Amino acid sequence: MSALQASREQIRHTFGQLRQLRHRVQVLLGNDSAWPELSMGMTNDFEIAIEEGATLIRIGSALFAGLEGARE
Repeated sequence: MSALQASREQIRHTFGQLRQLRHRVQVLLGNDSAWPELSMGMTNDFEIAIEEGATLIRIGSALFAGLEGARE
């Protein structure tokens, strides 16, 4: 998740840092397949997350908004 009040530029920076961290771990382990998933991004910033390499995103609010019983 990105910071709650972050700008799009700050979100992109945060997600880029996470992608780089995953790559450094892969290099340290000598295994490009280590840590294959990169989960980042939610309904409001998933596009940036995908652009920055996310393999998993959370978009529950977009899918369930307005349904009875869904959290507001």
